[in-house]
Amino acid sequence: MPQYQHYVPNFILRQFSTNYVRPQEPKRENYADEQFIVDKKKFEKAKKKENKKAKVNIVNFKDGFAKGRIEESRCNNTFGRPVMYNDDIEAKLSRLENQASEIIYAIDADFIRGAEETKLSETQKSILLKFFITMFYRNRDTSDMFGRDWHDLDLDDREPIYDYMVENGISTPRDVWLKTLEAFIDIDLSQPQDVYSGWLIENGFPDHARGFCEQLCDGTFYICTPNDNKDEFVLTQNVYIFA
Repeated sequence: MPQYQHYVPNFILRQFSTNYVRPQEPKRENYADEQFIVDKKKFEKAKKKENKKAKVNIVNFKDGFAKGRIEESRCNNTFGRPVMYNDDIEAKLSRLENQASEIIYAIDADFIRGAEETKLSETQKSILLKFFITMFYRNRDTSDMFGRDWHDLDLDDREPIYDYMVENGISTPRDVWLKTLEAFIDIDLSQPQDVYSGWLIENGFPDHARGFCEQLCDGTFYICTPNDNKDEFVLTQNVYIFA
């Protein structure tokens, strides 16, 4: 069965879940070796169980916009598509998501307990920026654009993408997208700016690589919450974690 792959990560969807309870992961320093192994296994089992049953409310417009109705949908089957990218890229995305999720969970925990600020290291900030920009690039619209035949691409993109395909021996626009997406994930932000910018332009589609570098240098990210606890965010099908 084709793997269902998300363009909005599951750990974010679960924040909107009506029934999700995130299990508490055991901290290594609080346990003896044997007990830690036992409790770690219990945690992983509980996490899989909670992840599987997590659901979000969605508005179904299949009968027309005026007849939209709220339904429940499993997070595992929401905001994604079958086989968007290959297994290697999926594994790399999963590692990046795991890194970003732990940072976001820590910020969330500080907020809940009323902390005035959360201090992040330069490495953590780089992970979040790379994560947010990569999430934007893997969105549905970009995937659709590169999923077309070269002749069906928008005129502004057609010639530079075709030239890049010829220069690099790439057969389809989708392979250009996958190559560039993988470069976004692999980039080493611990290097000086001119080094990682040059590497990214060399290893990905140059026009999009330059846009990535501009966002890294000039972009700002915000984590927001409603003023009133009774209010809710609505996550639409064409919204992405990027501004």
